[in-house]
Amino acid sequence: MYLTQLITAIIAYEEALKIQPDDYESLYCKGNTLFILKKYEEALIAYEETLKIKPDYYEAWHNKGIALTKLKKYEEALIAYEETLKINPEDYEIWNNKGSMLTNLEKYEEALIAYEKAIKIKPDYHKAWYNKGIALTKLKKYEEAVSSFITTLSIKPNDYEIWNNMGALLANLGEHQKAINSYNIALNINPHLHKAWYNTACSYVLIGNIDQAIYNLEQAINLNPEECRKSATNDSVFDNIRNDARFQALLQE
Repeated sequence: MYLTQLITAIIAYEEALKIQPDDYESLYCKGNTLFILKKYEEALIAYEETLKIKPDYYEAWHNKGIALTKLKKYEEALIAYEETLKINPEDYEIWNNKGSMLTNLEKYEEALIAYEKAIKIKPDYHKAWYNKGIALTKLKKYEEAVSSFITTLSIKPNDYEIWNNMGALLANLGEHQKAINSYNIALNINPHLHKAWYNTACSYVLIGNIDQAIYNLEQAINLNPEECRKSATNDSVFDNIRNDARFQALLQE
């Protein structure tokens, strides 16, 4: 039923545009409906046609950026977000989106500037704090990244993905017991997070607790056999226990 309604809406917008071709609002709404249908190329065309008629249409620039992001056209999306910010430089979400495009383009220092702009406008915007942490991680500024994630978690304490990423950061710093604590918090929130079980197994190996490492790896494999077996087969972290019969048994399908 919902799909039928969306298709009917597109037909209605097209009929309206036959009568009034410069109706930018109908063009924009047509683009939004196409976007919902995941027809991102067609949505993009609608947004571009909207902007030809009304070049300062803030929402169309914004949604054009999102459509380009979906299409992984990050440089073009970056331009769209910059145009959006010319119209409204106080939109913290767009600063965050700009930072994400710069991160995708591996321009991490520039991404940090964009995230900090977002945070300056809205200090409790957890997405910008989190993405700042990701960019800092890419720059191998692990201690600063941990600080950014701590702030993120003070705003959104029940985000298990952030707890898992915090654990990975702490592991990179050699703080394996703290990493395990972080992974365990993630698992308390979401016991089905195979990445956290796997990461905890890695940290247990590195602190010499092999029994616990085997147990946690087993949980990870139970949740995602294909991915976790493949990772464990190739992960040098497990080199010291490859001859352990329990480890070998876990790798058998």
